[in-house]
Amino acid sequence: MFETRRKAHLSGTLIALAGLALCLYGGILQAEALCFTSGCALFRDITIAGISPWWAGAGAFGITALLCMIGRTRMARGVAMLMLLGDLLFLFIMIFTAPCIPCLCAALIIIWLYWTLTADSKRPQRMRTALALVWLSLFTPNIFATAGEMTGGWIIHGPEQAALQIYFSPSCPACKEAVLAISQNNPQQVAYFPVAESTSDLLRIKKMQEELKAGRSVYAAFRTSITAAVPLQNGVPPAEVAMLQWRTLQNKARLARMGITTIPAIVTAGKPARLGGAEQGMSFIPDPASGFAGCSEQTDQDCDDTGRQPAPLLRSPSPSDSQLDELFDNVPEDVSN
Repeated sequence: MFETRRKAHLSGTLIALAGLALCLYGGILQAEALCFTSGCALFRDITIAGISPWWAGAGAFGITALLCMIGRTRMARGVAMLMLLGDLLFLFIMIFTAPCIPCLCAALIIIWLYWTLTADSKRPQRMRTALALVWLSLFTPNIFATAGEMTGGWIIHGPEQAALQIYFSPSCPACKEAVLAISQNNPQQVAYFPVAESTSDLLRIKKMQEELKAGRSVYAAFRTSITAAVPLQNGVPPAEVAMLQWRTLQNKARLARMGITTIPAIVTAGKPARLGGAEQGMSFIPDPASGFAGCSEQTDQDCDDTGRQPAPLLRSPSPSDSQLDELFDNVPEDVSN
């Protein structure tokens, strides 16, 4: 028994010191440098009674490490449980906001510390197991959200931080109209995200990719891909088809995370009024009266069906007004004609 407690004291001390090091790094050097998700920027300025969560965590881990060193295991367990309860609340908040990688690392250290310190507790283990299960149920969605953010989408052409993003399918009439109209002046601040509704779409996307690699403009490459005869699938290596399926699936997942179920979908940054209609200067979404109403992934109908509305314009944070002005100057005034 004495040997078991001694190991628990040593393990608890080392785990708590690891948590202390992480929190000190986060408090002094800004942990978002290690983060690739939006949660880091979101939670950067949050304070608890005027104290950064990193410094609060450093204090809690430091106290726990000290208690373990002097053999006050029961008190160390109490501090670890308080840390775990606070972490459960924070994990719950992240589910409905955005994941933070350093925060998830701290959460792993907290549950590890709590589990280690309660291993030899004389109390019933039901509470210990229940808390661990609750923690796991909150931690898992954050892992999936983190993976989703880090996966991102596949841009066939354009900068990652584009002022405007367009999601399109080669078989969708409204998509054809939008892509051709937007790309004909070859604006530089547009990112193109292809979405495949069928194998034929995959092959046309491959054709567009080949044309772009050959140095042709987006307008010429897309026009060729939708007018040329579709190549036979058996003439394309299965590995290439699988890779295209994976890449376009990433774009579908990205749309789903934004709550978009129809294409063409156009996401822009700032100045939505200038995109509101022809009388305000531009209309990227084709007029339903023209016969093109977009495509929906929620039905089994052909993507060429014209009975559904295209996705509305969305706003997303990003580039400066000067970048948008440059984009607007290079894009045709009316896409619906």
